[in-house]
Amino acid sequence: MAAASLKELAALYDSEIDNHFAEIARLRRKRNLDCSATRKLPAEILVQIFDIVVFSSRGASGYPLPWIAITYVCSSWRSVALDEPTLWTDFTNVHPKWLREVFARSKAASLRVRGGYDGASRRPHRFLLEAIIKSPERIQTLEIHFNNSFLAKLTKPATCLEYLVVNTEVTFPSNFLGGNAPRLRYVKCLASLPTDASWLANLTSLECHGMLPLQATWFSHLTSLELGMGWDSMDVLTGRARPVSMDALLSLLESMPLLECLWLSPPNTFDPAPCTRSTLVNLRHLRDITACFGGEPHLGKIFDYLRTDDVHRICSYWPCDTTKATFVEPVCRFFTAYYHGIKPSLVQRTDAGLEIHKILNSTGASMPVISFKNIDPSDMQSFLELLPHCVPRAFAIRRTYYEYIPRRTLGLANCHTLEELLLSSSHIVLCFLALAAGNANAIPYPSLRLLRIERVDFTSKSLLIPQLKRWLQQRAAISKIENLAFEDCKLSEGDIESLREVLLVSSC
Repeated sequence: MAAASLKELAALYDSEIDNHFAEIARLRRKRNLDCSATRKLPAEILVQIFDIVVFSSRGASGYPLPWIAITYVCSSWRSVALDEPTLWTDFTNVHPKWLREVFARSKAASLRVRGGYDGASRRPHRFLLEAIIKSPERIQTLEIHFNNSFLAKLTKPATCLEYLVVNTEVTFPSNFLGGNAPRLRYVKCLASLPTDASWLANLTSLECHGMLPLQATWFSHLTSLELGMGWDSMDVLTGRARPVSMDALLSLLESMPLLECLWLSPPNTFDPAPCTRSTLVNLRHLRDITACFGGEPHLGKIFDYLRTDDVHRICSYWPCDTTKATFVEPVCRFFTAYYHGIKPSLVQRTDAGLEIHKILNSTGASMPVISFKNIDPSDMQSFLELLPHCVPRAFAIRRTYYEYIPRRTLGLANCHTLEELLLSSSHIVLCFLALAAGNANAIPYPSLRLLRIERVDFTSKSLLIPQLKRWLQQRAAISKIENLAFEDCKLSEGDIESLREVLLVSSC
């Protein structure tokens, strides 16, 4: 057969193969369309589902628009996703080559612009910056890593802006956003904020790591304030930092009558002058307080000058070398005076410090209401006497590093309310077993009914189970523990059966 005839025959077969593939693709599309369980869902419902997928993938590193895989499922999903502008509004980690396409698909929807774009960056990024400058009314979320020249161009009202983050030292121009951002509620800032700014008039949440003018006119609507590491007071006349005194700090808080949540770190420069106030600062809505005292533990005295209707949670961080409970006394007094919720009944010691929890339901779920981080009190009983609200029903000791633990650091040995005790390492278990078991006058936790042990490998410590059994038998003559529970422990069936001769044992 001639070569030309062979080519014609191969082309004929190739054409038939292509036709078959085309028919297979058509049948697959029809099958997906006719047999899909989601084919009857209206586009509005699919958009809501897709929006959840988009939201959950925000901030994912590496792959741009990681949610885009939903557009490959079927033609109907692809059509709905490509035609819905609200799915294409987040520019977090979008690759430069996608910017124009994503911007075009967003149409007129409000935008979320985050990331490390720079005014002198590549052309696609400049395109996005120019779009922001031209239409700031479309911006809903804006995270700025830009220089002053970019900020100076943002002079038009941002009527949809709700969330602003400024991650660089910049100077806000006097006509920033045309002085009009009526929906702006949250600002996180490393820069110096202006004293009088109409674009901040409706602000409710501020996270400040820069210089803050303590006499600003826009504090009155704040419900959440975070004074993070690096913050300082700004002198209105000179624009420079100045020391923050206790009086100045209290006056700042007094200008925020709606404050509900406070995160306080010491300023860069703290004025140790004694407080001269004769009246308390009444923040009646204040519910949640986090205080990081850093190198200024005496800043804890601020709690002596605050009052509220009902505090829900206090978390305090102290210098790692702090061992004196006098530093925490103002915090305990404040908690005792203004906490009116469910009575705390769970004490938990961890590597990070001490936590007092309220137990929420019968399953044992709990929530910390007062925490002392970096505190390791050697006399637990004396420490808890600062908190008369707390009568422990459960005591958890969770420590992950090996160290010598004196018996007294187990604490609460004379507590007559304790019903549950959790021990989280073999070393702590050994310390516990060193406590008295057969002395009626010195038995620890006489009301104890449940002993829980977690994350202990008993198979590598063959003598620990017999030692535990002997201790339980000695104790049973005076005050019997009713239930022993193991969680994430390694032990044999024989060990469990041996312990069941003494009490009820459960393992999970």
